[in-house]
Amino acid sequence: MHLRNATLAAAVTAALGLMPEAVVAQDSGASPLKWYGSIYAKFLDGDRRTEQGLYSNAETTPGEGGGDQGQGIEFELMFNAQVSKQVEIGGRIHSRFNKNYWSNYGGFQVPDSQAPPACTEADPRCNQYIKLRGAWARITPGYEWMDSAFIGNSDWGMFDAWTQGKSRYIDRDNIGGVMLQGSAFDRKLRWDLARVTLAQYQGLAYFTGAVGNTNIYANDANWVAQAKYTPSPSWNTTLIAMYAQDDEIDDRDGSVLDGQTTSTRWDNTVVALKGQYTGLEFMDVSGSVYYSDYNVESSLCGGG
Repeated sequence: MHLRNATLAAAVTAALGLMPEAVVAQDSGASPLKWYGSIYAKFLDGDRRTEQGLYSNAETTPGEGGGDQGQGIEFELMFNAQVSKQVEIGGRIHSRFNKNYWSNYGGFQVPDSQAPPACTEADPRCNQYIKLRGAWARITPGYEWMDSAFIGNSDWGMFDAWTQGKSRYIDRDNIGGVMLQGSAFDRKLRWDLARVTLAQYQGLAYFTGAVGNTNIYANDANWVAQAKYTPSPSWNTTLIAMYAQDDEIDDRDGSVLDGQTTSTRWDNTVVALKGQYTGLEFMDVSGSVYYSDYNVESSLCGGG
């Protein structure tokens, strides 16, 4: 019994990154798992006296509209660790509130009798659930031609706004992908290559599924590449290109024995060349030119 308890304690301690430094191999480059977090409290006491949620004042979805009454607390626990000299991981664990007011007594009471079914402890809108957000891993293999490989969630702010674009703050953890980054010529040339998965709403008419067809959207993606050349501090130029594609199952392929054929519902290509010069004392000069090619298959969009 004592041995089992000791083993369990050691495992928990190791998972929390609290093991003595001597346990970690001195030449591995690893560091303990680091935890840090925050508390966010929200108090609403408005004149409208509605109790439909703590998040917003929008009332477009039945039973999910915003309110101006109630109190709630969110807990955010962030973590990162240097697994080895070449691997780093990170992310955060976040609690959520929507209709779980303090008055619902931890989910055992029902604060919302107006929107059936009643919001009880079994309903994720009220049970203060915990959600993994923004998990990622970064690999630095030490190759001369590649600096790092990134896997996971990001706001993708390193790309042009008209190609990939940076996600708004509240969605910074929601978009996942894979990115390779590298450099050459003493880092005067830097390059990025990424495959960013398209969320289901990031398509034609805010939808990546075909009308009347079997939806496949898990592998719809935007491929984006850029190369930035900075020969001196006063000027730089960037070439960037993207290709986004939404594929659907081809209804004309009736056999699944040899794999299903797909058809492209829509695709989009954007190529841009940008430059900037800051060597003048009285002004900075910058310019950009874009080319875009957007194609839609109307038969897969309900257009006949």
